[in-house]
Amino acid sequence: LLLALALLAILFVPRFLAPRVSPLFPYPYKTVRADEALRRLENTIAFYESRAQLNPNDGLELASLAGAYVTKARVSGWSNWYLLADQAAKRSLANLPTFNNGALLVLGEIAEASHDFKEAIRLANKVLEYQAGNEGAISILITANIAQGNLDEAQRIVDELVKRLPTGGVLSLRALVEVAKGEDEAAQKDFEAAIGLEEPGDPYGSAWLRTQLGRLHARRGRNQEARLLFREA
Repeated sequence: LLLALALLAILFVPRFLAPRVSPLFPYPYKTVRADEALRRLENTIAFYESRAQLNPNDGLELASLAGAYVTKARVSGWSNWYLLADQAAKRSLANLPTFNNGALLVLGEIAEASHDFKEAIRLANKVLEYQAGNEGAISILITANIAQGNLDEAQRIVDELVKRLPTGGVLSLRALVEVAKGEDEAAQKDFEAAIGLEEPGDPYGSAWLRTQLGRLHARRGRNQEARLLFREA
């Protein structure tokens, strides 16, 4: 009995005595359960699938469906959703070949996910022909140029964007460029500033930000900070 009590003390007492560690950059907005978020996304997909069946010649409905498929691909990690998104986006462009930024952005994101960076850049530039300053297209330009090692071009694009639109998303893009260039201190400041500007409704983006900042801390040997950020993500 004494041995059993001693074992219980060894196992459980340290948990009660250990100081509670506060999260690093806690997410300030209300979240939903993972299964509830997935249910909402599936409802969105079902809605646009039904709309596309009712209006098979409508380009915008198919572009929205393609965007929902891409979101499902991101959160699930299943590549078959990218295939469905690609098919829906191409059907959308066939129905609406001009001023169809939604379909072009989906195809650009798929090209980037497939490491076809030249095609991703081509599609992003095509969007910018229709809508100069489109943040989604500029984001693809920056990340695709980083992936190809064109850091000066990525820096030029993001610096121009920061002057016009210093949002959290834009600052996080500049941080990616700074990480690629080895400018860790500047990248940390931009990631932290981006977290400070985050808005509700994008938990995926908020988790991504904390993950990127955590990776930066881990790379510099700051394991406790990295662990706290990963837990919060």
